[in-house]
Amino acid sequence: MSYKKVELAPNTALAKVVEEGKQVLSSKEVLEQKRQGQFLLYDIVTSDSVFYQSQGARGFVSLERNKEQNPLYKKARTATNYLKKGEFRAGLDDTSITRIITKGEGRIRVPLAGLELKSAAGEVYSFEFNPSDLSKLTQDQMRVINWMYGENKELEANMKNIRDNSAFPGRILFLGEEYVMEQAKKGTIMRALRINGYRPAKNPGFSACTKGIGKANFLVIPQEDDAPIKIEPGLTQIVYADPGKNK
Repeated sequence: MSYKKVELAPNTALAKVVEEGKQVLSSKEVLEQKRQGQFLLYDIVTSDSVFYQSQGARGFVSLERNKEQNPLYKKARTATNYLKKGEFRAGLDDTSITRIITKGEGRIRVPLAGLELKSAAGEVYSFEFNPSDLSKLTQDQMRVINWMYGENKELEANMKNIRDNSAFPGRILFLGEEYVMEQAKKGTIMRALRINGYRPAKNPGFSACTKGIGKANFLVIPQEDDAPIKIEPGLTQIVYADPGKNK
């Protein structure tokens, strides 16, 4: 979807963006901007939801684009504070979270084991992809690629955009399964999603385990260009953290 005007909110607290009633772009919308040559250098946090859950002996990640159902945006100040110290669980039980995920648009749920992740740093793991040849990816890795970058012509356009702007392989970051299995005992884990900018010595791709929503870059739609997002009663009274104090 194209908009008349898209603005960059740089180094901004998510709570401030929400308080101002600006609509944050989803990953699909951010990639559309990048294909048009806009905001290429910036890491952009999107409106997409990322949920980590355990079921039996396996850990799962769910990715979805239902903006109005994202608990990070509904509880922006609380989420920011919790993520600075540990994990944010949205104050909802797993049944409520599952209901949100089920109703999500553009949603996938993937077993972490199927992603064949390799250790990156601490609880963060990753897999890499070659934007010129995706044939070696596993079925679940390809599901993630298709969710983010589309299929057929849209997929090729996004891979070309990566090839044209970076000489490095793509890398996608997730929480490791062992960490998820331990932490999800206390409830569903939520993280933010960040699309990486194209910069020297930096892998393109995205992170599905970002904590930095207290000081991040967002692409937003001004209210006059599109209907404002729905805000729950009381949310406009958020007192947000000073971005300069967030990691």
